Order: sequence, then C-alpha cells, then structure tokens
Amino acid sequence: MILFLLEPLSENCSQSNTTKKLKPKKKPSTPILTSDSDAISTKKLPKKPKLQTPTIPLKEIVCNYIQSNSMLHARILCYEPIDFEEFHKQIKTDLNLKITSKELMHCLDDQCITFTLRSRKGAFTSVMRAKRRHK
Repeated sequence: MILFLLEPLSENCSQSNTTKKLKPKKKPSTPILTSDSDAISTKKLPKKPKLQTPTIPLKEIVCNYIQSNSMLHARILCYEPIDFEEFHKQIKTDLNLKITSKELMHCLDDQCITFTLRSRKGAFTSVMRAKRRHK
C-alpha cells in the first residue's frame, strides 16, 4: 500500500472556508502577448525588398532577360510591339532591379525593339489647360 501526503499549496488553499476577502492582484505594467495578438502579428505583410542598382550594363540585363523569356523573345523577333509599362514593371519585379523608364526606353531604342506607350493624353491636356490660363 502506498500513502501520499497531501499538503496545501499555499495559505489561501488552507483557508478556503474563511470569509476573508482577497485583494485582487495588480496587472503588470508591461503588456503580455496572448495567442490572439500573436496571430495578428503573423498576418502582417512582409516588407518589400529594396530594389538594387544594376552592376552590369543595362543592355546585357535586358538581352539576357528577353532571351530567358521565350514568348517575349519570339514577339520581339517578329517585330511585334511590346507594352512598355507592362515590360518595365515585369523586368523590375522579376529581377529586383532599379531601372528608370527613361533608361529602359533608350536601351530598347538602341536595340531596335519596338514598344508602345499607353495614351497619356489626359495628363497632357491638363498641362496645356494650365499653360493657357497663365498666358
């Protein structure tokens, strides 16, 4: 036969029959993370990595990128114009490089790659209206 001795864990446990009121514990001044707040913090979107400046010439970067994308390469070989804004956005995100649109336009022009620009008529007319007002 095994005997276990049970002892009260604290003084509060041994005085459970008394009518003495216990003071509520003070909350700690530092916030405690709960599982709910941990779940919220994991839902935050990761920060976008900063775009890097290219270390090799832009002409080589563009040539390598076009040759790696077979559909784009075939379109360029058939002299089909590519959408410049879409191409610029795609090359920046895929290669994580900082490329200005002006530099990319010059590079495409130098290689005789045809591209189209979306209509910027709305922005141009607002500038023209502003110039007319000041005359």
